[in-house]
Amino acid sequence: MDTDDFDEALDNHAQSAIGKGQQELYSSLQSGMSEDDLKQLTDVTSASDDRQSGNISSAINTEVSQTQTLLRTEASSANNDGATDAMKENDVEYVHLLTEGDEKVCDICDSYWDSNPFEIDDAPNIPDDTHPNCRCQLIPCDADDTLLGTIGNNDDSGDDGSSTDNDDPDNDNPDGSGDDGSDDTLQDKYDTYQDYQRDYQAPFDETDKDAMGDYIESNYGIEWKEKKRAHYKISPETMANTVRVLDRFFSYYPNFLDNGQYKFTSLESHVFTGSSARAEAYVQSLRWRDGRKEQSLHLNSKHGDLEAQQKMTDYSFQTNWFRGNDTSTHIPTHEFGHAVDNNLTAASGSDVRVSEQILTQMYREDRGDHYDSSDFQHNEDFKHWAFDNIGTYGSKSTAEGFAELFTEYYGCDNPRPVAVRFGKIIDNMLREM
Repeated sequence: MDTDDFDEALDNHAQSAIGKGQQELYSSLQSGMSEDDLKQLTDVTSASDDRQSGNISSAINTEVSQTQTLLRTEASSANNDGATDAMKENDVEYVHLLTEGDEKVCDICDSYWDSNPFEIDDAPNIPDDTHPNCRCQLIPCDADDTLLGTIGNNDDSGDDGSSTDNDDPDNDNPDGSGDDGSDDTLQDKYDTYQDYQRDYQAPFDETDKDAMGDYIESNYGIEWKEKKRAHYKISPETMANTVRVLDRFFSYYPNFLDNGQYKFTSLESHVFTGSSARAEAYVQSLRWRDGRKEQSLHLNSKHGDLEAQQKMTDYSFQTNWFRGNDTSTHIPTHEFGHAVDNNLTAASGSDVRVSEQILTQMYREDRGDHYDSSDFQHNEDFKHWAFDNIGTYGSKSTAEGFAELFTEYYGCDNPRPVAVRFGKIIDNMLREM
């Protein structure tokens, strides 16, 4: 749809909504209104609700729903056109139509998925060849339908233009961590992490996912699952990065896993769908059992191999979904951070989650003690602070802010000062376990 047609369609929906709302108001006033009638007239209803007589919101819901469909469809079209142009510029010859892989996938898109791969010039146009509100996307592959890496450079080895670049003038330390006032012990620890990453010698072939899965399970009791019918398998790079982070973490806090009070256990994995983050891992907290707070960490392959999903990775960086030098290979580390939060909270015996305690402390140090609201989930100033200091996803809640900073401190080569500051607090807690 060209710009003129889009503007005309949008204007038509708007004018129609105004007309329907005015007619509903006129009809209600003409017939006389009680206080209850006035309340019903102005109640807000959802487009999924049944049509209600004498309600303005209900009268215009059809137009609102059609406008939302128009906007989502045109956004999908623009995103896919842009991605296709970028792939052509990078000499990609074949593409794969990627569905969400859930129960909402329609027969049209499922049939296209069965026909993969496509020569790029013959690939279905999304949404023209699929349907309005289509969630599918085209990603690069080869003639054998093997996924290719992303177009561009979104790894954490180079200059991605993020706030963590080591040429930042505010980063005074040689390692780029910034002058955060941390003590020598923490700095020594950070340097050791750097050395650990550089000198790490994996006890297995880092392209052998089965070997890495067996290693995680035997050493940390974390079950490695990969669904046979998953559209994409988790990438070996993601798996290898996760093993390195777990080895690094437990080498410093060996008592975290086997202190006799908490444990990780493997559970039947459930499908993690509908997430913009395309999570490759998730943590599920269970009820108390025999005095133990049981956790599970699953490397869920449902939305695996984020490196192949160019647009989502680009979107993540553009919107600060993953802040700084984070990449898709760090998602299991983020989820592991939630498990650490759960275990530390259980160990503290407090009704307040450790994630809320730490981020509240950091927020008040920056904003001042007069910010004494305990309901940080609904504190707009806290959300602004978290957005500016952590990132978009980290501002969703204290739990997500904790997981994002945990990932940056333990999983990235050059964490920002705010992450190192977080690391000092969490390090002290973990050493006491």
